[in-house]
Amino acid sequence: MRMRTRVGQGLIVAITGLSMLGGCSTLESLAGSLDKPSARMTGARVQQLTLEGATLAFDVEVENPYEVSLPLVDLDYTLDGAGTTLLRGSQALSGTIPAKGRRTVSLPAQISFQDLMQAASHVRPGSVIPFTVDATLATTAPGIGRVALPLRSDGELPIPTVPAIRLDGVAWERLALDEAVATMRLHVENLNEFPIDLSTLEYRLGLGGADVASAAVPSGVSLSKAGSTTLAIPLSFRPLDLGLAAFDVLRGNSAAYSLDGTMRAETPFGPLELPFSRSGQTAFQH
Repeated sequence: MRMRTRVGQGLIVAITGLSMLGGCSTLESLAGSLDKPSARMTGARVQQLTLEGATLAFDVEVENPYEVSLPLVDLDYTLDGAGTTLLRGSQALSGTIPAKGRRTVSLPAQISFQDLMQAASHVRPGSVIPFTVDATLATTAPGIGRVALPLRSDGELPIPTVPAIRLDGVAWERLALDEAVATMRLHVENLNEFPIDLSTLEYRLGLGGADVASAAVPSGVSLSKAGSTTLAIPLSFRPLDLGLAAFDVLRGNSAAYSLDGTMRAETPFGPLELPFSRSGQTAFQH
């Protein structure tokens, strides 16, 4: 504290003397010659992704030229993309940048896909929107006061949607009251403009109004943009537990089905859970 006080007194004396000699122009020249903090945005990325929205992270590197720590004050930002302003916000900040050092801080921002699609009606689920973020990071510098540091970066924002899914049929290998063994063919189509890797499929299957099977199975299937595949998923259950009426339905050529569950996937923007629900009519192969 003594050193800071001595330096501050010396600076005041120097500025006072210069102001007597050169007036305001000398003061402006001195202030302009002082080192100032600097900042740059090293990235604007998706930190967390759901079907409802995303958390963006603005990674900002701040350099402090002073002998004392530099407090962060606030951040104002505007996100533009798809021909409109997608997001505008402001948030108070805490924390400091160490003296004579630099630090990268990650500043989060929340975006709702419902609000985004209301602002840009031509944007559809499954698309990827290139965006530009313009921001101003404010600090308080010693001897200067509030300093606004302009920032800019580009990024991509996905608006995920659930892949299309349908039951293409059930092939019975064994069908008796005490045991049913079959394979169901599940068609999956990626409706997103980015690839997804399906890691796990949790499902509950109903046939003819009866719940016949539920399981979580590893998938290990990669779907390219607009790609599709058919999964062969084994089934095993005891028809006697469902009743004779349900067993008679299974012995037929087709039945109504219901299929719901969750697909867990990896994307270029992070992990994603994709709940699904589908019903219809499916054929049996005996």
